Amino acid sequence: MSNLKKGDIVKWRHGKPSEERRGTIIGKSMEGLSDDWLQIFSFSEGRDVVHHISYLAKVEERGT
Repeated sequence: MSNLKKGDIVKWRHGKPSEERRGTIIGKSMEGLSDDWLQIFSFSEGRDVVHHISYLAKVEERGT
Protein backbone atom coordinates (compact mmCIF):
# COMPACT_ATOMS: atom_id res chain seq x y z
CA MET A 1 0.00 0.00 0.00
CA SER A 2 3.00 2.29 -0.55
CA ASN A 3 1.09 4.14 -3.28
CA LEU A 4 -0.66 6.31 -0.69
CA LYS A 5 0.14 10.01 -0.97
CA LYS A 6 -0.75 13.36 0.53
CA GLY A 7 -4.37 14.28 -0.16
CA ASP A 8 -5.69 10.73 -0.59
CA ILE A 9 -8.77 9.85 1.44
CA VAL A 10 -8.34 6.66 3.44
CA LYS A 11 -10.33 4.53 5.88
CA TRP A 12 -9.34 2.32 8.81
CA ARG A 13 -10.98 0.30 11.55
CA HIS A 14 -11.15 1.64 15.08
CA GLY A 15 -12.24 -0.41 18.06
CA LYS A 16 -15.04 -2.73 16.99
CA PRO A 17 -14.83 -4.25 13.49
CA SER A 18 -17.95 -2.31 12.49
CA GLU A 19 -16.43 1.02 13.58
CA GLU A 20 -14.79 2.55 10.52
CA ARG A 21 -13.06 5.94 10.41
CA ARG A 22 -12.06 8.10 7.45
CA GLY A 23 -9.61 10.88 6.91
CA THR A 24 -7.22 12.52 4.50
CA ILE A 25 -3.45 12.03 4.41
CA ILE A 26 -1.72 15.27 5.31
CA GLY A 27 1.86 14.02 5.16
CA LYS A 28 4.53 11.74 6.50
CA SER A 29 4.60 11.07 10.21
CA MET A 30 6.95 12.68 12.70
CA GLU A 31 10.72 12.50 12.38
CA GLY A 32 12.30 9.25 13.45
CA LEU A 33 9.51 6.98 12.23
CA SER A 34 9.74 5.11 8.93
CA ASP A 35 7.90 6.15 5.78
CA ASP A 36 5.33 3.46 6.60
CA TRP A 37 3.72 5.84 9.11
CA LEU A 38 1.46 8.61 7.84
CA GLN A 39 -0.14 11.63 9.46
CA ILE A 40 -3.86 11.80 8.74
CA PHE A 41 -6.60 14.30 9.53
CA SER A 42 -9.42 12.16 10.93
CA PHE A 43 -12.83 13.47 9.86
CA SER A 44 -14.69 11.77 12.73
CA GLU A 45 -12.20 12.76 15.43
CA GLY A 46 -11.55 16.27 14.10
CA ARG A 47 -7.81 16.01 14.76
CA ASP A 48 -4.52 14.70 13.38
CA VAL A 49 -3.70 11.04 13.95
CA VAL A 50 -0.76 8.82 12.94
CA HIS A 51 -1.32 5.40 11.38
CA HIS A 52 0.80 2.66 9.86
CA ILE A 53 0.04 2.10 6.17
CA SER A 54 -0.90 -1.55 6.81
CA TYR A 55 -4.08 -0.36 8.61
CA LEU A 56 -5.20 1.96 5.81
CA ALA A 57 -7.32 1.39 2.72
CA LYS A 58 -7.61 4.02 0.00
CA VAL A 59 -11.14 5.36 -0.51
CA GLU A 60 -10.45 8.11 -3.02
CA GLU A 61 -7.31 9.23 -4.81
CA ARG A 62 -6.77 12.96 -4.62
CA GLY A 63 -3.05 13.01 -4.00
CA THR A 64 -0.54 15.40 -5.41
